[in-house]
Amino acid sequence: MITLIKDAVTLYDIEINEVWCCMSTADGERDIRLCRELGDTVQEYETVDRDGNLVRVVLQTDAPSRSRKPDQGAVYVFT
Repeated sequence: MITLIKDAVTLYDIEINEVWCCMSTADGERDIRLCRELGDTVQEYETVDRDGNLVRVVLQTDAPSRSRKPDQGAVYVFT
């Protein structure tokens, strides 16, 4: 686990490629836990941004169902 600089998560919608909202790290962790419980696909990566700051990126795609398109989901960027 990496040590992050801020207590901030930016949430991006993968369908429209825009910021959906911002939240605290605790709220982001809660969302990720819920996604796993709902059967969503969750992939996590630790990397650096363009300025060399550590970031944690979590890709979440919704569990398949009749009402959902194949690529619905979000990208959580923990900084």
